[in-house]
Amino acid sequence: MAANDNEPERPGRPAAPNQRANVAVLVAVVVIGLALYWAVSAIRQHDALQNCIDSGRHDCVEVDDGAR
Repeated sequence: MAANDNEPERPGRPAAPNQRANVAVLVAVVVIGLALYWAVSAIRQHDALQNCIDSGRHDCVEVDDGAR
């Protein structure tokens, strides 16, 4: 058994694994937030397109025919 096993951690200095875990959680939260933002944006865009089509319009999506 090492001599340092019974010594308490210093309160002024956080442990490195806790910092890594906090950064990992922060990155995960940001990634999930961005994914949710993308999903909500895609759903809103699809809903707007569906409403346009349901109203009987035929010019809901701009079609690029490649002729310029």
